[in-house]
Amino acid sequence: MAAAEAFTDVSLKVDPEVKLEPPGKAVPATDPQVTAESAVKSEPGVEATAAADTAVKAGPGSKAEPTVKSAPALDEPVKKKLPPKRKVAMHLAYLGKGYHGMQRNPGFPTIEAELETALVKAGAISDKNAGSFMKIHWMRAARTDKGVSAACQVVSAKLMVEPTDTFADRVNQHLPKQIRVFGVQRTTDGFDARKYCDKRKYEYILPAWVFDPQACSTARTLPDRGALQAVAAAVLVGRSSSNGPASNGVAAAAAADASSADASGSESAGGGVLDGAAKSGGETTDETAASSRLGDEKLKRLREDIAASQARFTFGDEELQRLDRILGQYVGTHNFHNFTVRVLSSDPAAQRYIMSFNAEVKLIRNEPWVKCVVVGQSFMLHQIRKLIGTAVAIMRGVASEECLKLALDPDRDLNTPMAPALGLFLVGARTAAALSEASYLAL
Repeated sequence: MAAAEAFTDVSLKVDPEVKLEPPGKAVPATDPQVTAESAVKSEPGVEATAAADTAVKAGPGSKAEPTVKSAPALDEPVKKKLPPKRKVAMHLAYLGKGYHGMQRNPGFPTIEAELETALVKAGAISDKNAGSFMKIHWMRAARTDKGVSAACQVVSAKLMVEPTDTFADRVNQHLPKQIRVFGVQRTTDGFDARKYCDKRKYEYILPAWVFDPQACSTARTLPDRGALQAVAAAVLVGRSSSNGPASNGVAAAAAADASSADASGSESAGGGVLDGAAKSGGETTDETAASSRLGDEKLKRLREDIAASQARFTFGDEELQRLDRILGQYVGTHNFHNFTVRVLSSDPAAQRYIMSFNAEVKLIRNEPWVKCVVVGQSFMLHQIRKLIGTAVAIMRGVASEECLKLALDPDRDLNTPMAPALGLFLVGARTAAALSEASYLAL
């Protein structure tokens, strides 16, 4: 009986205006004390904030209105939509003087480092991709050495090039004057400038007086050509029976003689003469640096020797034919381990294929210059410069033509002379299938 009275007392306290609704329906929020939590439970799917705002206004069976999102704060950064990246072939040219080659080398000035900085400033490479060539699939057609220039280099990469008609101007304004971008060309996504390149064409130009045997040879005695031929013949004979200890000794002695003979003329053929050619050919080093390096008197004698050679020596048809004959011995597939550095004859990389190598005479500022043009699949470090240096040494008489056979012999190790980097140009890189030959043949 007491329990019943207690129940009656409790039931009397219930507000008669409040009606109980079946489960799943919203409870009318007539009481302002109704919390957001109860509103959320009565209306599944409505956020707590929305329920709190609409709980008072909602009637029986009505749905809560969606909450309007507030505008972003003024100081909140707005993400800029970047243009799409496109796989392109970028054509450019550069003067290699002062740079440590084409390929990026941290700590040293390179052509690629200058290009990347300019492309980032021009908006062609995003900030998050800067510093990583892998992210943009960067590859160059030829890896030119320190100081070597290029009249037409090709680089493949995924860049933001739009609008394409102003791409070159936008990039060039952030580049030094000795590097210039010509434009871009759309390619397939799988295009790789190095893998798709099947021909590379280089030119080496040097003044005709370099081939004068008497040029810049004052106070030096050139070795007798007959003695050089005898040394080379002795080494070649030793090669035919290289298993015998006696022949090995003869070959070693002959090779030593050849090395000493080459050393006696290396300053004129591989070093001093070609360096002088580079300086007279317009190298932009200032007069003070040249004088400090050579001395005023030595520089004066060098200029006098060059002037005398220009008045005395003529590079005619006979000299041109002889030079073509020497360069022709490089054509074909050979082991060029003696024309590079740190490559063994047993290394497959020493095998290279040269398609053509010839020379022609050009007049530059009314002075005769010799242009040597070589076309090949690929070249190793310093290879072309050593090919030219050896050819000049033979033309000047400090080495015999038989030395070429020794240098191309995979069983012989020789130190070949190297021409300076100034004068060597990459003039074209032909890419098969993905691009036309315009960049190669137009030059």
